[in-house]
Amino acid sequence: MGDKGIFICTAELLPLSHPTVETGPPGPDVIELARVVDRGIRESHMIDVSQLVIEKNKSVVGVFADNVVVDYDGNLFDACSYAATAALLSSKTPKWNWVDDAPTLAEDEETPVPIATIPVSVTMGKIGNHIVVDPNGDEWASMDSRITITSDSDGNICALQKGGSDGFSQDEINQCGEISIRVGAKIREKLKQAQTVGQ
Repeated sequence: MGDKGIFICTAELLPLSHPTVETGPPGPDVIELARVVDRGIRESHMIDVSQLVIEKNKSVVGVFADNVVVDYDGNLFDACSYAATAALLSSKTPKWNWVDDAPTLAEDEETPVPIATIPVSVTMGKIGNHIVVDPNGDEWASMDSRITITSDSDGNICALQKGGSDGFSQDEINQCGEISIRVGAKIREKLKQAQTVGQ
């Protein structure tokens, strides 16, 4: 493990985000939210974690993406995924050197987070026989099931999470995959703007 850096994604819903949100430890929905966002970024290999090594088998850099939700009205999977992705695209990390057998911070030197691809998640809800992309709060409360599909810059599906009590047919899964790639390409162009901000 000493030849790769660390990436961790978290999520938190503040009580002001929605009347149903209470203080205390995160519930299953919030834990799933963090894991789905984390998996989309991690499985796409967005961050080249091999470049986050200060000294092999001794010291590495950790990158954390912490999502704090202040307003909830439906699909948080994509909102948090886009926020974390945009933050990583525009972030810089301090530069570290290995000096005298210890990590040493290089003064006034920063380097962009090493980005290899731009993942985009697209969440779809199934209501009856209809597929709804990016369900709002009312649609979220009404849907029978949902699916979040993440694709990378090459249009390859790299992560998928299904939730809800109902299922999807094979044709519906294929349709959702095609939608996620098509919609993802458009959203990716918007996210690329964050990358130019960070340079």
